[in-house]
Amino acid sequence: MSLATTAPVRQSLLASLTVRQFLQAGAVAVLAVLAGCVIYTVETYGLRPGRRLVESPSDVMMRTLGLAHFVVGWLFLGTSPRLREPRALGRLAVVTLAGVALCTAFALGGGRRNPLLLLFFYAYFLVHEVRDETRLYQVYGDAPSDGPAGRRFLDLLSWAVALLAVAALLAAFSVHGSAIEKAAAYTSEPRRLVLAGVAVLLTAGLWLGAQALRVGRRLHGDLRALGAAHLPLFAVYTGILSLLLLGALAGSAGFNLIILLHVTAWLVFVRHQLKARPGRGHGVWAWLRGTPVGFTALHLGVAAVILALMGLRIHVWQRAGWVSAVLAASSFPYWSLMHISMAFWRAR
Repeated sequence: MSLATTAPVRQSLLASLTVRQFLQAGAVAVLAVLAGCVIYTVETYGLRPGRRLVESPSDVMMRTLGLAHFVVGWLFLGTSPRLREPRALGRLAVVTLAGVALCTAFALGGGRRNPLLLLFFYAYFLVHEVRDETRLYQVYGDAPSDGPAGRRFLDLLSWAVALLAVAALLAAFSVHGSAIEKAAAYTSEPRRLVLAGVAVLLTAGLWLGAQALRVGRRLHGDLRALGAAHLPLFAVYTGILSLLLLGALAGSAGFNLIILLHVTAWLVFVRHQLKARPGRGHGVWAWLRGTPVGFTALHLGVAAVILALMGLRIHVWQRAGWVSAVLAASSFPYWSLMHISMAFWRAR
């Protein structure tokens, strides 16, 4: 791309609310990791305890803000007026049971000790993140108003990107010898199984991508016009895939950042939505639920409580007791599986 065209493209991206919010979410995620680095430095070089809360800044802050995201989401869900409808309660029961079934299968299969199941968890969350970013793009108003055909294009495109991203995740996993060795305890041919998964996902992703391009070209005339029309979404997809590829080099830190980015993306999104509408009701809960400042205070307050409990778990409770079990790194996938499964209710 020439310098003459680079500046207009950059200006077009920055004019997009989708991209600005995505960059803001990225900045919040970086600040969270930096806060984790500060705690790590104080613990390691100042306090020098026998056990540390922060072994990995990205992991601890991801779990802290991730659990806060789940708790706040369930608080909002539990107080939603929509739950007064019997049909809504029935749908919620179905997706909740689906989450319980996934958690049960995850536990019976070995949980985090099984690299293949951990890979499934990462893949499930990655699909959740890609699909959610597409939804935010639509709500922010940057998606062209193309009616049912436009929505079909975005649906096909998001599934194609999600499947191709998971294929890349599996391909990266297949080159890690230690992970393959651990997976050998659960299947006789782990690398062959993973590569078969890559082939299936790659084929499905490319097929869906071709279908999306066919619909998109019908809407916009050619690929160049299609790319220009959905440039903000492609920029967001590029950011997610870049983090995923970096994660292949940095181990779990890269995927920790993807989960953290998902959390902060929803944080800045809800704040933006609350700014656009006046607060409703009176009282503390109405302020927490209905104003940007209140929502931020609720989110950060819950995160601070969780971080404090995680500190008590290490330094006081010595990782013993049910609270310690709930906050352990090994429990995070279960909370995430429940969150993603119950999010299907929200999508309705």
